[in-house]
Amino acid sequence: MRTSTAWAWSILLIGCGGEGTSAPTTVAEAVVVRPAVRVDGSPIGEARRLNSGQTVAVADGGRAWLAHDGNGAGSARFLIDGGAQVTVNPDGVRLDGGRVWVDAGDGARCRLVTPTVEVVASGAGFEAARRGETLYLTVARGELTYHAGEKRGQVRAGETAEIDAHGARIQPEALWDDWTGGLGWPDAGSGSGPGAHALGEIGARRPGSLGEARFPLALTRVEVRARVEGDLALTRVI
Repeated sequence: MRTSTAWAWSILLIGCGGEGTSAPTTVAEAVVVRPAVRVDGSPIGEARRLNSGQTVAVADGGRAWLAHDGNGAGSARFLIDGGAQVTVNPDGVRLDGGRVWVDAGDGARCRLVTPTVEVVASGAGFEAARRGETLYLTVARGELTYHAGEKRGQVRAGETAEIDAHGARIQPEALWDDWTGGLGWPDAGSGSGPGAHALGEIGARRPGSLGEARFPLALTRVEVRARVEGDLALTRVI
């Protein structure tokens, strides 16, 4: 009887030993576009689910997507350029260095922070680049709100801002180098709806209208030539 009792207690302790513990809840997913991409210093292959507090660093020449789950109000996506690093937060990211493109869809509340600046956006597309303690923003569509110390304000489509702990300097942006490959399309409808990122669109500006939004061209016939080099498709429309 003594041996049977001891055995029963052992089974009970083993069965209850793991109770009350659970795996951390992930809040985002990092996807490699072009290597090398590291999560907490370790290289990843194609994709990795992320917890809050984990860092994503992209080597020079690399690129990665970070899709944030959001807080039930829609998700936001971050295109991380080579040389940049971000830290995942429950409601967005902290930009540790480099530049990212932020695509905050309608209904999504995206928060991007640095040690001195907080940016909140919804229904907006913008670039954020950090150099030292200064955050540089270029808004292609929508608008965002910034907080820097006791100061706050808005940056709207077509504007660029230089923000630090002392405040913000906002001015119109005549020309922006769209390094994203078209995600900075200023049309308010861009990036929304099913298949929006699967179909291309041909647009143009009138001579002398630099910085204005392009308008779509209606064509009855078009010739497109593409040449694939590595993971890039070099496309020429004739």
